[in-house]
Formats: sequence, structure tokens, C-alpha cells
Amino acid sequence: MVGSIGRIIDRFLEWKPPAIIDSCLKYRSVSTVQVDYPFIGLVNRVFQIAILAYTLTGVFREKLWAYNETPLNVVNAYGGAGDNSFFLNAMSASGRKATYCNNESHAFKYSDWYNYTTPDCHFVIPEQLIAKGRDRVQFVTVFLENDYQGWPCAAAGSAAKQDDCTSNGGELTAIPDGQCLCRTPKTIYPVGVDGLVMSFDHTYEFPDGKGSLRNWKGSSSLDHKGVEANPQITSILRSTITYTDGTEHVLPEGGSVSLTVRKWLEAAGSSLDELNTIALGDTLGRPGGGVGGVRLPHFRMTGMVITVNIKYHNGEPSITENSQIHANISASRQLLAWAGPGSERVHITYPTGEPGAQTFHYVDRYQQGVVFDFQATGRVYLFDYMYLVQTLVSAVVLLSVAGTITDTIAFYCLPNGHSSVLNAHRRVNVSKRQGFAELGIRTAIAARDFSAFDPDHNTLVEAEDIVKVLARVAGPGVTYKKKIDGKTVTVPFDCEKAHAIAIAILMDQHEAERASATSFDFMDYMRTQDNGTIDFPTFLQNVAIPNEGSWVPTDDDKKRVQAGWDEGLRHVGTKANEKQSRRKSSARPGSTMRSGSDLAAVTVQVSQVPSP
Repeated sequence: MVGSIGRIIDRFLEWKPPAIIDSCLKYRSVSTVQVDYPFIGLVNRVFQIAILAYTLTGVFREKLWAYNETPLNVVNAYGGAGDNSFFLNAMSASGRKATYCNNESHAFKYSDWYNYTTPDCHFVIPEQLIAKGRDRVQFVTVFLENDYQGWPCAAAGSAAKQDDCTSNGGELTAIPDGQCLCRTPKTIYPVGVDGLVMSFDHTYEFPDGKGSLRNWKGSSSLDHKGVEANPQITSILRSTITYTDGTEHVLPEGGSVSLTVRKWLEAAGSSLDELNTIALGDTLGRPGGGVGGVRLPHFRMTGMVITVNIKYHNGEPSITENSQIHANISASRQLLAWAGPGSERVHITYPTGEPGAQTFHYVDRYQQGVVFDFQATGRVYLFDYMYLVQTLVSAVVLLSVAGTITDTIAFYCLPNGHSSVLNAHRRVNVSKRQGFAELGIRTAIAARDFSAFDPDHNTLVEAEDIVKVLARVAGPGVTYKKKIDGKTVTVPFDCEKAHAIAIAILMDQHEAERASATSFDFMDYMRTQDNGTIDFPTFLQNVAIPNEGSWVPTDDDKKRVQAGWDEGLRHVGTKANEKQSRRKSSARPGSTMRSGSDLAAVTVQVSQVPSP
């Protein structure tokens, strides 16, 4: 049974298609150089194992075997009153005040322009404390108010205004053009900012996702009934707030994500009453907790940036589809010295009068505070066969890096000539001149070897000629395994095996171009040497004696070469004609025959073809 299958396979493998499609059915594979140094092989294996371990570790640790994508999210953030008015009322009823109110330790000078005096505490309506922007919301925690009043220095009552300015802590400036300016700075802490509420709604979608992931959408504002009423929403979006200590606050389905400013800062592990160690120290050198014992500002004065991280996920990746997406919400404080909305100008009296004699009154309120911004992260997984195949292909391609490293070591870094020898076998320089020279010397060597196969010099090698040569190596050291009576035994090299080798040689010849299936001539012999270069007939067609240059033969050169050729032809004996006659009688119908003299004539004719 096995032998029958093998014979069928042989027939398929030995099938010769028509010449018109034969060239299209050739399979080409890349040849390689095998470096016979076990140490180099060990280096290659070590690099391969290291790269494979690194790749597989990354694939499974980072879960890269499944397609994943971070969703595109939209956030609508806003602020609310919360309990800041309740806080103020409680403070007023008890006669107490917040610890940061009128507290001299909160006074801080950053520069002449930004000089925060001991802060006063005022109740400010939430609408003036909350600034809503694109993907962010801000809560003012301090106002640096600079009250600017201007009047003509020569006007009536100017002296009284100047006295009022200096007595109220203002800075009086008399401009040379006659303009008087009084700047009175004041620091104001709005009370109860901690109790204001920061809320936001968020949605997600995957506009560039693969497969069904492109249709996944969700909104935190919809509960179960809202999802059912909106067919474009695929599932309920559940949100959980995680604090720095690991505790979690699971929010109910539907509605906004809401916490007081105080709670959001706790989630970030921070507080407005902490010292800001990122900011520079007080320029007046007042004592405090900074470097060198210099006073530092509090976060209530400098403000801070809180990043709300919304991490979307649908659990661990699996081959099944899970469209239920959760949002884990956390907060972190950014390492910034100062933050807030900036300046706001309120005009009480617009400027009137000529330049240098204007009257005006306005207040510049420079605001610092807590800035909340939002960031979408996380991975949502979807199993995709093509993505898995691409990941595996990338891992295989990465293994080629091991070969590149090993090649560098083997062909360039080994001392004492090792790399030089290996590199010579790796690189092959090819040109027509070099190729023809190489094939020419191979032709001469093949002619010498061919005569050893053709002892009767009839220009034909037959099975008996090959067997005669193989018989010279028969001996006790040349054996092969043979099955006899169902048993495999070792037998000496014999005529049967030699004949098999001879037949294998004859089978490899191009039967369509030979006159007999039982022998081959020098042309057929040369075809067995064609691997890696052009075939011998093409070589004969293109090689020619040059007709210009230093290699043009002289008449003496031609005479010497002709004498050598004639001497070689004398070795073709009368037996050649006998075997040619026998070859004609065994030739296939319609085949073309060549005699020894014909071959000589053809060969002479080719050798004398002038260069094109």
C-alpha cells in the first residue's frame, strides 16, 4: 500500500507539463549558507529564545492577541452650588470662621505685581466661581483684586484722593503727563468653594473600530429604560469612582457623575489647605515650610489641575463578544505651580477726559483655582481572527532580528580570519566576464572528466561506462542497506546498485534533446553541471573569440590552439563509429542523431564563430 502511494507521488512529481506553461510552474526557494560553528548556532538560538520569550510575554501580559481600542469619548462638565451657602450659614450661626480666613500665614508675595495680602473671606455666588470650558470646568478659589482709580493730578480734590489712597494701603503713582493712579490690592478667598459640586456626563463610541465594535455606543446619563428607548445605544454604561486608598464608589445607573470639589480632591489625594511644594517660595523671605524654611503658598491660593481619568473596559479579552462596557473613574493632581482662569476686568467708571487727565475706576480680578480636565483611557477588547494572525506574523517576523544579530557576529566580528572566510561564502560577485571564465574552466575540467567515463573515446557515455567507473570504488568500506526476505541487511556495493546510479544519471538528462535514452554525449553531460549558472548550449551560443582588444589571438596563437585540438581528436578511435551505429539503431523514431565526426565539426564551427 505504501509503495503504491509512493509510486503515485513519484508520477505526480515527475510530471512534465507543456513547455508553454513549464516556466510558470517552477518553484524558487532561497538558498542559505550553513555556518558550521556550534557556538554561532548557540548564539542564534539564545537570541531566538530571548526574542520569542519577550514577544510572547508582551502578547499575553498586554493581551495583544485580541484586538483592542480606546474609545472616543465626549465629556460635558459643569459646576453647581452644592453646600457652599449651607457652609457659610453654619459658620455665621456659630460665630466661627474658616481657618484660612484672615490668616496671615496665607499671605504670599510672588512678585511686585502678584502680591497676595492676608486674605479676606467673602461669600461669592457660584455663578462667579464656576467657569465652564471645552472638556474642562474651573472653580475659583482666590481673587487677587487690584482696584485702579485714576484722576488728573491737577484736579480739585486730588490731594484728598491721594491721602485716601495711601491710608487705605494703596500704591500711588504720579505719571509725568499729569495722570494720578492709585492701585489698591486685596486678596479674597471665596468661602465654601470646597462644597461646590463638579458634575459631568460622558459618552463613548468607536468610529474607527473593527467589525461590530464600530456600532458600540453608550452614555452615562441613560439608565436601563433609557437604553431600551435609544436603539443606537448598545448597553448601559456603569461608572465607578476609585479613591487613592483603593475604596470604590459605585454610581447608580443613569444621571451625571457628581461629587463635591472636596470629594474630588480627596479622590486625587489632595486638599486646598495643603502647601504647594512645586511653587517657588515667598519673595519676602517670610518663614514657612519651603526649602530653607521659606514660606510656601497653599493650594487654595495657587490653584491646581485635577485630571479625571475615565478608563473604559469590558473585562478580560476572550473569544466571545462582550459589549457591556464599564468606566472606572479616578483623579490625579498634576505637578503645576499655579493654575486658574486668569484675569477678569470689571469697569466701574469708564475712562473719560483727555490722555493725562482721565478719570476712571475699574477692578482687575486675577483668579486662581481648581481646574478639572478629562482624559479617556482603557482598552475595550474584541476577538478578531485576522488581528490574531497579524500578531502571530509580527512575532515571527521579529524572530528575524536574531538572524540579523547572528549574521553580524558571524560575518564581521570573529577574529583570526573566521569572519573573512564565512563572508566570502556569503557574498557572490557576478559578472559576464567572470561567469564565462568560470564556465569555461568548468567545461575544460568536464571534458577531462568526461573522457574518464568514455574509455573507448566514442564521445558517448552509456550505462556500462558509468558502471565501469563505479566498480573502481567497490570494496568492504562501501555498503548499503537492502531488504532481503523481509529483513534489512547491510550488503556491499554491487553491480545492481551501480546500475541504479547509472540509470539515475541517464534519467536526469533532457530526453527531448537526446537521441538515445541509454546514453548521453558531452552536451548532455554538461547539462548536469548547469545548476547556478547558464546552461551549456546558451554558453556555447554566446561565447566567442574577441575581435578587438588585447585578447584578440595572433596567427601563432591560432596555430598552437589548432594543433592541440587536432591532437585531442586523435583519441576518438574507430569504436566511436561502431557505437554511433548502434545508437542509431536504438534511437527513438523522429530523433536527430549526431556522429562523433559531426560533433567535432559542430564544435570546430562554434569555436571559429567570430565575435558579434
